[in-house]
Amino acid sequence: MLLWMGLFLIALGVACVAIDRPATHFIYDHVGVRFDNFLSVTTHLARAATWLAAACLVFALTWHGCAGSGRVPASADLAGGARLYRQPRAGSVALHGIKLVLGRKRPRDELR
Repeated sequence: MLLWMGLFLIALGVACVAIDRPATHFIYDHVGVRFDNFLSVTTHLARAATWLAAACLVFALTWHGCAGSGRVPASADLAGGARLYRQPRAGSVALHGIKLVLGRKRPRDELR
């Protein structure tokens, strides 16, 4: 089931390549200043550095809380923290790989 869902989402993403430029220009031409600011803030929050910093913070809090109390072995905390750090990094690698393969910039970069 998850494989089919993943393939469906990949196909949906590929189909969006046909409409991303016209949609970018439509939104840019018809959006107000307040909504533009909202989109800008959302874009900055979605950057990998934000989530990597959050992952490091969660890892540090988990390690300190669980390993310090003796409830969970420190090795389990380190493994969980490493997974939490690897996932955003793997997503970033996939994103940049797809961008290289497609040879396209982000829609917001086209407007500059």
